[in-house]
Amino acid sequence: KHYINNKLDGVVRQYYPTGILAAQTNYKSGVKEGESMNYDSSGILKEHFIFTNDKLNGKFKTFHTGGKLREEGSYLNGVFSGDYASYHENGKMKSKSFFISGKIEGVSYEYFESGTLKGELIYVNGVQEGVTKWYYESGELLGEYPYTSSKIHGIVKEYYPSGKPKALKDYI
Repeated sequence: KHYINNKLDGVVRQYYPTGILAAQTNYKSGVKEGESMNYDSSGILKEHFIFTNDKLNGKFKTFHTGGKLREEGSYLNGVFSGDYASYHENGKMKSKSFFISGKIEGVSYEYFESGTLKGELIYVNGVQEGVTKWYYESGELLGEYPYTSSKIHGIVKEYYPSGKPKALKDYI
């Protein structure tokens, strides 16, 4: 560990009792500055973040056990911002969203492990609004669920895989 004026400065490495690298973080004048990485007990990268003046800033990635990409996104001055994506262990997309000032915004997509679309959810300023659509893995529409202030409100329409109506439910 490096200290300048009693403050951490430089790369700080932490190790597991086995001697394998557990974490590596850059410091400047006692605050996190630059890359920070965490590893599992076998030495495989688990997380990669970037800090600016002790705040998360820039792109980040996390990884499944074994090293495959789990999620990626970005921070702006410590706040979750921009595109976000998560992945199933098989490498296919699990979800895709967009964030503004830490709040989910617009259409968020969810996917089955096969990669086919599972759902479309609409957010306004972090609140679920509008009609959420869920799908069968075969691609047919399973249902439409109207949301107001993150609560189901209105007529829910559900369908059989054939496309024929299954149920109508009125939520007040």
